[in-house]
Amino acid sequence: SQNVTPDQLIKRIRRRCGNLHSMRAMFVRKADYPLYRDALAMYGTWQNALVQADVNRDRLYFGTKNPKLTHVTALELLSKRISENGVPTLVGLACENQYLTRCLIARFGSFQTALNLASAATKTDVQPASS
Repeated sequence: SQNVTPDQLIKRIRRRCGNLHSMRAMFVRKADYPLYRDALAMYGTWQNALVQADVNRDRLYFGTKNPKLTHVTALELLSKRISENGVPTLVGLACENQYLTRCLIARFGSFQTALNLASAATKTDVQPASS
């Protein structure tokens, strides 16, 4: 609608991604037409809207760019993310890598459990061993 600000629209797009809903245009158009309509009105295409919302389109789905993740690999990726950029929010990580976020929740039951495990692993790795 005409009274939606770019900031409001970006928050709605990122929230949808953080809720782990499909970000494919055809699904968004059916599931949340007002969001899709507003994104097209403001940014011309759904893909442009994802770029503006800083959603990594290469990391949304399982496929050749995103091979199957084991428990260990998923946790290693989260630990690396924590080491490099600090502890992410669920929405933040989903927008960076929705596929990883889905895997972490599926493998560990919740995002918080995965964060706790990855944080513990990160702290163990960076602290010197006591003698």
